[in-house]
Amino acid sequence: FRVSLPPSEADAGPDRTLCGKDTVDLAAIAPTAGTGFWTILSAPNAPTFSSFSDPHAHVSGLITGTYTFRWTVSGGPYCPPSIDGVVITVYAAANAGADVSYCDATTVELTGNIGSVGVWTNINGPSVPTITPTIPASNKSTASPLVVGTYQFRYTVTYPGCASKDSLFVTISGQPTTASAGPEQFLCKSTSPYYIDLHGN
Repeated sequence: FRVSLPPSEADAGPDRTLCGKDTVDLAAIAPTAGTGFWTILSAPNAPTFSSFSDPHAHVSGLITGTYTFRWTVSGGPYCPPSIDGVVITVYAAANAGADVSYCDATTVELTGNIGSVGVWTNINGPSVPTITPTIPASNKSTASPLVVGTYQFRYTVTYPGCASKDSLFVTISGQPTTASAGPEQFLCKSTSPYYIDLHGN
């Protein structure tokens, strides 16, 4: 006969909802018999685990969406493992991205953080552009027409019991004046000072 010890019952901890956060510390119960490890069943991206064998693993890089993780406790080779799952629902804080500058642009694309659904608005600037969602209920919009100057746009996300906003500055520079070095000049001098006046615009 071959006998193995069964694992202790897996407990992945309670389901959780995160508001404005992109990290979480999992709360599985450490096994009293056997060893445990985490697996990712479903996720909107590939998050980073501090350790797949730590019941209280720190998970980072979360974006808006739903994550399902499984905690598996394995005992001896002849015993089936014990499994339990946990669902982490994430509503990440609004992120409008880094400030940007363009040369002579009349239309720009505004993109909020990946996975989020939000609304772009114009806070101030030298004109009042029209903001149009690129895709309905997404994180992208376009602003047009733009003129030379600096605009402030705001990205706002609103979920049940969770709302946040972030701003982005967009600077539009005009085309430079066409360069002109002035007319050709010819100089013949036999004594100093030797100099010439240039006439760039």
